[in-house]
Parts: sequence; structure tokens; C-alpha cells
Amino acid sequence: DLRQLTTSGGGNTSPAVSPDGKTIAFISGREGNDELYRMDLDGGNQDNLSRTREKEASPRFFPNGDLAFAAELRRNGWQVVRTASGDSTRVVLATSPQPVTSIALSPDGEQLLLSAGRITDRGRGRAEFVVWLIEHPGAVPLVIPPLPNEQVVFWRRSCFSCPACRVREWSGPAP
Repeated sequence: DLRQLTTSGGGNTSPAVSPDGKTIAFISGREGNDELYRMDLDGGNQDNLSRTREKEASPRFFPNGDLAFAAELRRNGWQVVRTASGDSTRVVLATSPQPVTSIALSPDGEQLLLSAGRITDRGRGRAEFVVWLIEHPGAVPLVIPPLPNEQVVFWRRSCFSCPACRVREWSGPAP
């Protein structure tokens, strides 16, 4: 059965279904800016959760129903934030000078992946994108450094609460 759930203009993208299967989070440009929205699974009760001047992107649900999403900061890069469903309080998980293009969460919510990048040569259609892994998101906000010359960098940190943990980095060309 195929049903259209949104009818507003401005584009509605990046849907994510809550763990209990009752709610959908998505991004809508219906008010002129990409904002985070929530609606019931049947398309009813569509509600703007963000109402900011920032551009939001890529909502994903944690197992407990909290939302993670990317938010563009005017002229200051991007943040990946976590908010309790229905709450306006934001916890910063990571910041990036590059646009965050998408995020993903593991089923248990203990790993968050994000990709960030920018167009490097629009005329030739070239871009650099980086995939980052954050384990135990929210323990300490991470600052993602500027992109190196390599096309792909995977950064991993095993724990944020233990000072003995070490950062391991691997970089190389995109496959």
C-alpha cells in the first residue's frame, strides 16, 4: 500500500521512523528553511520541532526515542546534536567546519556515523567527503578538524570517558 504523507511545498526529505514505529521525523522546507518536523505514522499531527534560522538535516532516532540531527550554524560550520523528542534542549555531539551531509546510528545507539564534505571543483564535479565514527555519542562533544588532502578519513576513538583511551586515525584514497 502506497500513501503520500506530506502535501506541503518546499520539499520534504530524510524521513526516519521512531523505534516504537509510531512517529516519523523528517526535514521540510515548507517555511522557507529546512526545519526538523515530526508527524504520526499516518501523516497526521505534523509539527515543526526546530523553528530556528539554521538549516537542519538527516534526522535519526536513538533507541530511546531521542533525535540526532545535523544543524547548520550560520557561517560557522555544522553541529550534530541530540534532543529528547518534544524538547528544545540540544546536546552537541560533534561540530564540523564542513557541511554534514548525512548521519546514521547503530541499532543500539552506541555508534554514530556522519559524513561531511564540500565541493572542491564544481566544474569537474569533484568533492571531498569524510566519514566519521563516533562511539558513545554525547559523552564529550567532538570537534572534527578541517579536511586533510586525502579523500577519505576514518577517525575512531574507543571511549570518551577514559583518559587512557587513544585516538586512532587511518586515511587513504576513496575506493
